[in-house]
Amino acid sequence: MTATDDQDNNHHEVETEPQELDIDQERAALLFMLEDIERGRHQVDRAHREWIAAMDAMADPVFMHDRDYRIMRCNRAYAEHAGMTVRDVIGKPYYEVFPRLDGPLPHCCKSMQEAEEEIRTESGEVFASRSFSVRGDDGGYLYSLHVMEDITERKRMQQALQESEEKFRQISATAQDAILMMDNAGRIVFWNSAAEKMFGYAAEETLGKELHALIVPERFRDAFHKNHPAFVATGQGAIIGKTVECAAFGKNPAEFPVELSVSAAKLGGQWHAVGFIRDISERKQAAEALRRERDLATGIIETAQAIILLLDAEGRILRFNPYLETVSGFTLAETQGKDWFDTFLPERDRNRIRALFHKAIEGIQTLGDVNILVTRDGEERQIEWYDKPLKDASGNSVGLLCIGHDVTERKQAEHRKEIEESRLRASLKFGRMPDADDKAILDLSLDEGVRVTESRYGFIGWINEDESVMTIHAWSKEAMAACAVEQPPIEYPIARAGIWAEPLRTRAPLILNDYAQTRHPHKHGTPQGHVEIRRYLGVPVFDGERIVMIAAVANKEQEYEELDATTLSALMSEAWRVIQRNRAEQALQRANRAFRTLSAGNHELVHATDEIQLLQAMCRVIVEIGGYSAAWVGYRQGDAEKSVRPMAYCGFEPGFVDTLQITWADSERGCGPTGRAVRTGMTQMVRDVANDPDCAPWREQALKRGQASAIALPLRSNSEVSGCLTIYAAESMVFGQDEIALLEEMAGDLAFGLRMLRLRQEQQHSAEQVRMGLAGTIQAIAAMVEMRDPYTAGHQRRVADLAAAIAVAMGLPEEQVRGLHLAGTIHDLGKIQTPAEILSKPGKLSASEFSLIKDHPQNGYEILKDIEFPWPIAQMVLQHHEKLDGSGYPQGLKGNEILLEAKIMTVADVVEAMSSHRPYRPGLGLEAALAEIAKGRGTHYDPDAVDACIKLFKEAGFVFG
Repeated sequence: MTATDDQDNNHHEVETEPQELDIDQERAALLFMLEDIERGRHQVDRAHREWIAAMDAMADPVFMHDRDYRIMRCNRAYAEHAGMTVRDVIGKPYYEVFPRLDGPLPHCCKSMQEAEEEIRTESGEVFASRSFSVRGDDGGYLYSLHVMEDITERKRMQQALQESEEKFRQISATAQDAILMMDNAGRIVFWNSAAEKMFGYAAEETLGKELHALIVPERFRDAFHKNHPAFVATGQGAIIGKTVECAAFGKNPAEFPVELSVSAAKLGGQWHAVGFIRDISERKQAAEALRRERDLATGIIETAQAIILLLDAEGRILRFNPYLETVSGFTLAETQGKDWFDTFLPERDRNRIRALFHKAIEGIQTLGDVNILVTRDGEERQIEWYDKPLKDASGNSVGLLCIGHDVTERKQAEHRKEIEESRLRASLKFGRMPDADDKAILDLSLDEGVRVTESRYGFIGWINEDESVMTIHAWSKEAMAACAVEQPPIEYPIARAGIWAEPLRTRAPLILNDYAQTRHPHKHGTPQGHVEIRRYLGVPVFDGERIVMIAAVANKEQEYEELDATTLSALMSEAWRVIQRNRAEQALQRANRAFRTLSAGNHELVHATDEIQLLQAMCRVIVEIGGYSAAWVGYRQGDAEKSVRPMAYCGFEPGFVDTLQITWADSERGCGPTGRAVRTGMTQMVRDVANDPDCAPWREQALKRGQASAIALPLRSNSEVSGCLTIYAAESMVFGQDEIALLEEMAGDLAFGLRMLRLRQEQQHSAEQVRMGLAGTIQAIAAMVEMRDPYTAGHQRRVADLAAAIAVAMGLPEEQVRGLHLAGTIHDLGKIQTPAEILSKPGKLSASEFSLIKDHPQNGYEILKDIEFPWPIAQMVLQHHEKLDGSGYPQGLKGNEILLEAKIMTVADVVEAMSSHRPYRPGLGLEAALAEIAKGRGTHYDPDAVDACIKLFKEAGFVFG
């Protein structure tokens, strides 16, 4: 109503009273209506609030959306899942709010009808979304209501249930025991795979059948039927919750033992029995076998030939088997409860073995330890132990099980074998010492003797030839280290050598296992500071009937036995054999060295041409071939100082020998081996330069050069000593008898060689004079021939020169070349009997005249044949016209029948004759001459001589002089 209307109403109210009543009624009616509307609005608001409150009270998200999927309304749970406020959610497409999707849910897109589907959020939650379409009276679509139920936990439980069911299925399928279930009527309702294998029935064959009739022997069924009603009522029974052993059978009616465990399970309000059945046939068999083994073990323990001992954690004896009683002589009754270590072990071993016992108790392996067990009679037996700790249910060690084997005999055998092997190893070591001296071998044998006898100390003493003195060779290293005696005596006369020399007196080993308490007439005690001797073993070492050494060891931990004495004797005897062998081998080596020197020296003697050269070669052979350290040769001088003049040397630096100033006078510098040898004419030796007083003037220089010993060998010329050969060796105590004999032979050969060399030189001088005389005679004869034949003047000389040159080119020796040259000089000597008119005839010779010419080789031979030349000159002259094919003269010789010198002379004669002028023709020239010999090469003339001749002219430039 407007203000005008109000005025009109008021006006009417004033004018007409009846109309006022109607208006009041209308107003009242209107007010009533308004009140009614207000009440309706309040009811709607309250219903709306109640609906909103109802929606907000729902734990599941709820929202409404319009046709465009925009949210019209949602409850608080939806807004909270979306992480927004309700106000912010309104008007947004729901798929952009919660759950966040790429678009509307599939059923929203298909129709606006009621539908349900599952939604999985990014956080892993699962919701069941149910949608309801709301429509108007006309059936038109208004909006959709979505209720989202959180089914995450339900899904998880479903998954867990499925997994649990799968596990149960897998367990029952893979279980090694049969699993059965029986309902309250006694019928089978479950039968797993193991049951199928055990009883032979497939599951489908058993389900619904009575269990006991199918697999339980009849003798057990009455108890079942008696107790079954109580089980059906209460789930209790005689074997429910227990494990019992009984029997069963399957398709195969043969019974077999089983272990049955039964439990009750209430399913569907009824009690069911679940049985776990295990086939214990193998276990029963194993138990029976174990029982038999236990019985057997008991029998073995009682009869075992090994110690079986039980000790508690403190080492007290609990029990042991009869074998220990047999071994030890003690009974269990008298030792039970006593301390094992104090009762059965020697005092010296108790602490060590007790420590091993505690290790074994703690589980530390101590297998195979060997220790001494002392019997009732005091005998010591060696026992090898194998231990195992005994534990209680909590795993605590409560004692020790000990298995012991008496290995006394085995250990003794092993000890003997070890000793023998040690001796053999020592022998092998000795065998690898072929060049070792006595000291090195004895040092090794002493070390080995101490070791194999398990001693601490030892010594070796040499016994002299008449067995009157013992000279200590060496003390063992440990003895020397422990001994406080500053200068222990080295030589002991046997009469005063005390008990240590007793093996020499008795000629047998001496064993003293209680040295301090020993009473012996020869025991004198030890010097102050000497190592304490507790046990002693001494043995003599024989060489045939003579004792050469005494070897002794001391302070073995256990007592010495005869085996120790035998071992030490064998070892020392082996050492002595090695010493003897090495001495013999070294003597042989030295003899071989001298022999090599002698042989090589003889070679030098045979080929020597010069005295000084021979002396130097001999010194070199002695050092380089013989292996001696140095050698020199000196000649005796007749001067006032009686000096020895060095002539040759090797092994010294240049000029050193000249500084020695050796004399053969009876003076300090003449008392060395060289001076004595020259003075006495006898071989002299110095076996140890370092300690020989006569070597004082030269000792320092000699030792510096490694000269430990020397031998001087006089050189004789006829009956007089002309000089001396002095040889030095790097080793002392050498030059044995064989070596000396060979070196003396070499010195004698050298002296003889020097005499022969001087004689040869004299003979060569005489021969040279003879040769010079012969050459002069031959030259005179040649000149006489040429005087009769002037046309051939110089022919013989030129032929001789060319023949000699060819011979040199062919490599003939000098002496042979010289003889050829002399023969060539007179090769035409026979022409002296040829008439001069024939020799100088200018024309061609007749046959008879040429026959006279052909006689000149024979004529020359006749003249020369009775003259003694060093060369076959007469034969060369006779054959110088012979040809290889036999066409020559005067004998028609062939090939090797002709002397080589004659073959050479033939080639030279042809070349010289053809190239020179003759009365009957002019010279044909050198080329024609060379062509002639080349043409006849191999048929007329010697090929090598032809080749050498041509080469001389064409390559070497030879020309006739």
